[in-house]
Formats: sequence, structure tokens, C-alpha cells
Amino acid sequence: MSEKYTVNDKLVQDSLRAISFSNSISNIELILVGGMASQLHLRKDYGDFLRPTHDVDTVPSRPIVSHDFKGSLREHMFAFLQNEGYKTTNGKKTRYGFELIINDQNDIFFIHLNKYPKSIYEKNKKTKDREAENAVEFEISSAENIKYSNRVRAFRVEDIITNKIIRLKKLESHRVMGPSERENFNILKMERFDNLANINFNDYLVKLIEERAEMQKIAYDTEKFNNKIGTYKIRKDLYDISLLAKGVVDKKLTFDQQYYKNALSDIKFFN
Repeated sequence: MSEKYTVNDKLVQDSLRAISFSNSISNIELILVGGMASQLHLRKDYGDFLRPTHDVDTVPSRPIVSHDFKGSLREHMFAFLQNEGYKTTNGKKTRYGFELIINDQNDIFFIHLNKYPKSIYEKNKKTKDREAENAVEFEISSAENIKYSNRVRAFRVEDIITNKIIRLKKLESHRVMGPSERENFNILKMERFDNLANINFNDYLVKLIEERAEMQKIAYDTEKFNNKIGTYKIRKDLYDISLLAKGVVDKKLTFDQQYYKNALSDIKFFN
């Protein structure tokens, strides 16, 4: 199935290489999390089922402030991407972080930087340091002409799932989780990866793509849009988790059960 964008697309790979370039000359490493991190783990064995996205989410190796972003991270990535022929602009700045917009004249792609406010980082330092220390290194592109800025690190599978659980718990409390999604979330709570791995991924992915297309027709930041985006986030996170679970069940992905239990314990998942 072909749909924009996956980690196999040049625009995405160049965006990841911009992150790699920044990492190589900065004292702040940006580590991939979320959907694109999942794709790096899954692309070798489940390339046909990668969920399209228009962004990559990153977290820094330490808390960052506006000066770090404007003074080094942004400039490094801008320089790399502009040298590759892309138009780059600043996106939204929020209390959670910063955003870069990459335009290839056909479409746009976003790099999101979580800034890890110092107060939040200090409160969760043990967890955040563990996630960073255990991140997995990946080659971005296998093209022979790529000679530099071709490696990034991404959260390991256990930490990707754990962080998606955090968001699912929040969305569950907002009462936007439907019966089937709640059932799958309960299956996840019971750690029944074999059940999660047994869904029809092709049908699920088609429905997700259709949902996203419909959502893009709705006026942004309306009540209807906010309800739709909440439901979509739940379904896409459960999809990513289920595909990672399949990789674990099929023994295609490295998964440490004790590490996972420790990660769940950090977020007090079962409280």
C-alpha cells in the first residue's frame, strides 16, 4: 500500500538525515519516538503495513529552551535541508516544544521537537535517562551514494509502547474511546500480544487512511474536528502497538519482558 509518508519516502529520509546532521555537530541529540520510531523497527519485515504520517516526533537528550532551538538545532537542520533543495520554515511553538516545516513543492512534512521542560525532566529524570540510554541506532537510507548523516537513534520497542500507553490512558479519561478500542486497550493491559497481533492489518490500515482523509475535510479546531482527532489518535496508536506486538510474537523484534515491566512500573500503569 502506497500513501504519504513512510520512512521509505525520500522526503522523510532527508528529514531524518537533517536530524542526524544536527546530532553530529550539536551537544543535544534528538531521538525519534512515536510512529516514525515504530516504522524504523518495522520496515524490514512489515514494510507493506507502515502507517503513513506527515510528521516525525523527537525528544532531546536533555531539556532545551528557545535559545537551543534557534541557536543550533533549527539552524543545523535548516542548513542541511536547504542544501538538499527543500524550503524550510518555522512551525508552531507550543508549551510542549518546537516545529519545523519541510516543503518539497508537492507536500509538507513536519519535524516536532519536544523540549522537555526542566521541571518535567527533573520529575521524570530516571525514566527519561533510561529511555535515551537504551535507544536503538538505525541506518536511515541504504542508498550507496549516502556517505554521511545517515544514522539516528529511536526509542526501543518497549518504550514506544509504554509512551503510547500514556497517551491512550489520557484519551481514555476524555471518554473518546469506543467499545472496540476499549476492548483492545484492555487486551493490551493484560499483555496479550498474541491477540493484538492477530488482527487484519490491511483492513485496519485502509480504514485509518480513510479516516485521516475525512478528517482533513473538517474545519480545524472545531468540536467535530477535536472529537475526530481524539478517536483517530486512539486508533492509530493501537494500530502501531498491534503491529509492534506482531513483530514481538513473530520474533522479528527484540523485546525484553522485564524491561517492559519496569517501564510500565515507571508510569504506574496498573494503578
